[in-house]
Amino acid sequence: MAVKYTGKELQEKTLRDFTVVRNIASACGFKDQRFPRVIDHGQTELCLFTITLLQGPSLSVILNAHKLDIKAKLSICYQTWFTIRGLQNMGYCHGDIKPGHFMTQRNHNAGFLTIIDFGLARRFRSSRPSDSPMGTPKYASIAAHSGRPTGQCDDFQSWLMMCFEMFAPLPWAEEQDLDKMQDLKKQWHFEKCLPDQYVGLADAFSRLKEAFWNATPQDEIDSTNFGAVIQSVGVACGAPDITGPWLPPVNLEPELTQVSNKSEKEPEKNRAEEHKAEEKKPSEKKAISKKPQTKPKE
Repeated sequence: MAVKYTGKELQEKTLRDFTVVRNIASACGFKDQRFPRVIDHGQTELCLFTITLLQGPSLSVILNAHKLDIKAKLSICYQTWFTIRGLQNMGYCHGDIKPGHFMTQRNHNAGFLTIIDFGLARRFRSSRPSDSPMGTPKYASIAAHSGRPTGQCDDFQSWLMMCFEMFAPLPWAEEQDLDKMQDLKKQWHFEKCLPDQYVGLADAFSRLKEAFWNATPQDEIDSTNFGAVIQSVGVACGAPDITGPWLPPVNLEPELTQVSNKSEKEPEKNRAEEHKAEEKKPSEKKAISKKPQTKPKE
């Protein structure tokens, strides 16, 4: 178990994390593995506290420790979409979607990623203070760069960046100027960034991008079909079943011992080296159908 507590004179970010986790616990209890499994929560005269099940390594650590095949990567895309959609069904935007905020579970038979850290979470279309942090710049939504109110599109923009990075480097990964980074995100074209063997994936990502990239915080995003779009890539790549539980590789534990104490900069470096190796592979262009072949499982 993991115990998290803080004094009542806590900062706004910590209080919001506590509030959202408490609300999720009230709505889900132990039923939904996509969210922290809260054993108890409450407050005393001195502090607020939550007791949750201890989580395993983060997705960021896993991506650094192991070279995943395309089926595993698409399964991660599918699972993280399904988790974000579940959070939005409760009326929340996470505000800081990135690999480090998705955790595996220590029970190796529980193959679901759990989303954590709700310090920047907000209700849809709620105002964002001018001094509010934008989250992790590399994955921040276009609106977050300008301090605009939060909408459903924000989390899906960050999610698409996170998914894309498993296959190729983000064009703005090394950019330090936030204004230039925002411009690069606005002008992002997948077909110019992905290796040739991922031509089908570029088409699928483009279809997803059209649904929310230019949306406003007031727009309602119908993400029902996103899972089917991801599934269509799996079908084209010979991996039709990507919707079930995803388990980290069984030989991951020794590698995690070596990387668990490294910063998030190191996973980015290793993934960049992997992307260079991918670019040297011979082209395996595979077209995918324009219409999804199966419906996502709810």
